[in-house]
Amino acid sequence: MGEPLDEMPVQLPYGQQLSTGNPFGVDLAGIRLCADDIDWTFGSGSPLTGAAQDLLLVVCGRKLPSGRLHGEPSQRFTRRNHGHGSVT
Repeated sequence: MGEPLDEMPVQLPYGQQLSTGNPFGVDLAGIRLCADDIDWTFGSGSPLTGAAQDLLLVVCGRKLPSGRLHGEPSQRFTRRNHGHGSVT
């Protein structure tokens, strides 16, 4: 099992913790975040795996470039390329 969330090497604004609800409004129900570079997991459900910093971007509502996240829920948090070199 990973580190408790409050031991994750990041500080959320105003001392908020994800264990009391996501202060950024991202619905992570049914998703287990699994860092592949440190010993850390959060939540339960279908695993979403990636670097800890990328998972924190997911928690904050950011979409990431293709290939940074792995697992069934990864497409939900991946940017889509519109075919003209830009990624949104």
